Amino acid sequence: MVGATGIQYFAAGAALCSASLGTTFTVLATRGVTSTRLGSVLSTAAMIDDIVGLVTVQITKEASFIAHTGLLLALLVGASYASASVPLAAYLSGFTICW
Repeated sequence: MVGATGIQYFAAGAALCSASLGTTFTVLATRGVTSTRLGSVLSTAAMIDDIVGLVTVQITKEASFIAHTGLLLALLVGASYASASVPLAAYLSGFTICW
């Protein structure tokens, strides 16, 4: 991911960090170390990692909503300032967001 933006790095990290719990439990059960101290530490770390993953997914979702809302408001204000119709600005902003 060379040359990506910060939000793209954040989204990639959020997508990759939520798959650790099932894998961890499978490996620990296969090795028979589920009830050991190492198994407890690894299970706890996997659970915390999944919680952090869920939080980052929510942050990514909210960030995209905020960006789209900001674009919509900017286009509406710009169209109003240019004395264009507000429905035209809403149409253009919807087209821009879908593009």
